[in-house]
Amino acid sequence: MSAAGPRRGYTLDWHGDKLLAQVEAGARRNVETACVYLVGQIKQELSKPGTGRLYKRTKGKKGTKAAKYHRASTAGHRPAPDFDRLRASITYAVSGGRQMKPVANKKGESSDGVERPAATRDQVTGVVGSNVPYAIYLELGTKLMRWRPFLRTGLLKHKAEIARLLGRAVPLK
Repeated sequence: MSAAGPRRGYTLDWHGDKLLAQVEAGARRNVETACVYLVGQIKQELSKPGTGRLYKRTKGKKGTKAAKYHRASTAGHRPAPDFDRLRASITYAVSGGRQMKPVANKKGESSDGVERPAATRDQVTGVVGSNVPYAIYLELGTKLMRWRPFLRTGLLKHKAEIARLLGRAVPLK
């Protein structure tokens, strides 16, 4: 056998595509896990009573038993729960990677109103948001109302845990 020739009895099988698919699937799982975690934390914060002034309601929503009193939110703090519509609307979307299909929230809803992140084949992206029209006004404020952030503060408060969830090792088979 010559020094430059191949050795007999050895073969090399390349499974690069299979490995890449496993890494991408693991990255999608990590991003989705981080999104689910953040959604849960934001909903938990939105369940706490407000810190603003207490006022008497004039009447409740039609067909509901409204409390006689409501504690408002303070400017610069998360919104106070009222009828829980905002809290119920918090959801997420994941897109990107070679699969190129968005992952819906736990209920399997695909038309939840949360804008899908820009999908690329080499990047997995997750978005957490709300589909109620007034959420943007609470988050950013208006000329007449100071902001009551809940998405950004949730992200900032839990960024260490989110980083940990995103950085988890991807199990390979």
